[in-house]
Amino acid sequence: MEEAQRLGGKALHIKAQSVASNKAYPIPECSPPSFSGDDPSRNIIAFSLFGDKARYCETAIMNCDAVARLLPGWKCRFYCDETVPREVRDRLVAKGGEVAMVGAAHKNVPPLMWRFLVADDSQVTRFLVRDADSLIGEREKALVEAWLVSGKWFHLIRDWFTHSELILAGLWGGCRGALPGMQSLIAEFVASGNYSSTHMDQHFLRQKVWPTLCQSVLAHDSQFDLAGVVRFEPAKGSMEHIGANLSAVQIGAPEAAPDGSRIRWTLLDDAGKSVCSYVATVKNAQWRDHLPSLYADNIKHHGWTVRTELLG
Repeated sequence: MEEAQRLGGKALHIKAQSVASNKAYPIPECSPPSFSGDDPSRNIIAFSLFGDKARYCETAIMNCDAVARLLPGWKCRFYCDETVPREVRDRLVAKGGEVAMVGAAHKNVPPLMWRFLVADDSQVTRFLVRDADSLIGEREKALVEAWLVSGKWFHLIRDWFTHSELILAGLWGGCRGALPGMQSLIAEFVASGNYSSTHMDQHFLRQKVWPTLCQSVLAHDSQFDLAGVVRFEPAKGSMEHIGANLSAVQIGAPEAAPDGSRIRWTLLDDAGKSVCSYVATVKNAQWRDHLPSLYADNIKHHGWTVRTELLG
């Protein structure tokens, strides 16, 4: 772990130097807007959500509950397209979330970067950007609250030895007015081709956002000694760090139906009530899917079950 931290810290220094001459926009001379939780619609936690997989959709729904409990002055917003099942979108709204359908005007924005468009919303005062498969928790709440009174325009978190990027795509936030048009920045970046397709969102943040963000940021870092960071107590385990992938538990079973057949699986609680339902495809004589670890724990210890149905 110590060697990984040393190398990760070195990587951060190299990355910061590599974009030191990139264009930076001046931070407003005034203080950032003070936080008010009276209208959560002005304080948005933005997620990209696409596809019909439980590992993302169910954790997204769980985040609505987590935010209501831990950050009641904030509201979850999910940037979605039609690939997200209508039932999931309805459940997000019922839980207090907001669904923003991505239309033709944003067709050139890569899906992982839809969530960054929150920075362009004139009705938003402060925003956080998060991953749909990671659950907001108590440790994160404390760091966000520290940012709100810090006088800094931006916030970022690094909490694991693999977090060796200047800005993690799902662990940063800011105040509206400190960046120019986000959609224009994204379009310039995509047109440049100067990125890896598998890490496009983080390469964008490094090249286009970091030079501005680093001028006024509260950087919470439990791992690395980059200049200006505020250290905090590291997580006790791999699944407890901020930004951990919550949906790493696989479920499934052998299936006699031919490969390519579609199976609807439904998760039932201990009273037999449906919790969620999704469709999986048979491959190599079995079906597989992924669940949030909290759901898997309920199957293992609390009598939850999975019912399957072969679709015609």
